[in-house]
Amino acid sequence: MLVKERGAVASIIIFILLVVISSMVMNLSAISTASVSDSSQYKYKTQSLFLAETALEKAVYRLNSGSTCSAIVEGSGTDYFNGQFQILSATEDLPTTGDCQLVLKGEYNKVITLLKVELENIGGGGVGPTSITEQFPDASDFASNWSAVLTNTDGSSVFSSYNCPSAVCPTTLAGSGSHLAATNPAKNNASYSGYLEKTISQIDTGASGLTGDFFVAFEKQVASGTAIKFVTEVQLYDTTNSRNYVLWSNGDKVTVPFSSFSSPISLPSNRLFDRLQMTFDFRQRKKLQLQAYFDEIIINVNGGGGSADNWQILSWQEVDTI
Repeated sequence: MLVKERGAVASIIIFILLVVISSMVMNLSAISTASVSDSSQYKYKTQSLFLAETALEKAVYRLNSGSTCSAIVEGSGTDYFNGQFQILSATEDLPTTGDCQLVLKGEYNKVITLLKVELENIGGGGVGPTSITEQFPDASDFASNWSAVLTNTDGSSVFSSYNCPSAVCPTTLAGSGSHLAATNPAKNNASYSGYLEKTISQIDTGASGLTGDFFVAFEKQVASGTAIKFVTEVQLYDTTNSRNYVLWSNGDKVTVPFSSFSSPISLPSNRLFDRLQMTFDFRQRKKLQLQAYFDEIIINVNGGGGSADNWQILSWQEVDTI
């Protein structure tokens, strides 16, 4: 009888242990499942927010392209991988004329984020008449303002006291000099290429572009038949959009005494030119040096430019995640 009682007690203990262990396993499984679910939910919410912000970028682009506030509303969303974005509503803020209130939707794997954004149109700034003049006044100014980016280094770019004569450059600065780019005469078939650049006041050409005029003086020195390549250029560069605009180019392989080049210019639209560059691509034959001088670079730009619309965020709020 005692043995039977002990067996019954042992069975009860084992049963209780099994119940406890099963409960622990179920709890751990539930915690793990909840953790995975929370992680996925966070990922979906982050992606839906990203898609709502994409809708905002689209709205700003359309407004800056000339669309009215109410015209940018979309009846259906734009699919993007496992998600979608949409401009749900866009209404003009009557108390503040010109502002545009948006409700934007981003959806990813059925998780939806709504953004409420108010945009303000500050308008295009444009530019007034602009004049850029480079006369290479002295060696110190040259060293401080010009930097070199080279692709072939068999040569040098230095300040030279050799100045454009007044007969060629009526506005030449007395006592100033020029920029000399030259190949290395000590090396066979030397190649020297790249550009020098300096920062200038930004020229915003706006939606319609800008017009103006350009002047440069230059000289080339080369023995007959010794230039394999002898190209010089002056250009403007837009670092924001990684775009250049060539103002002047000369590929003559012969000696050219100090001469001038002038021409009207028509700058392309939607550019933010902030660099002036002198480019060169030289290759000499044997050890016969190529030399080129740049001087009196003058750019006159007429007023105008600036985008007609320039929409910026006034307020931003995440109002709902479903």
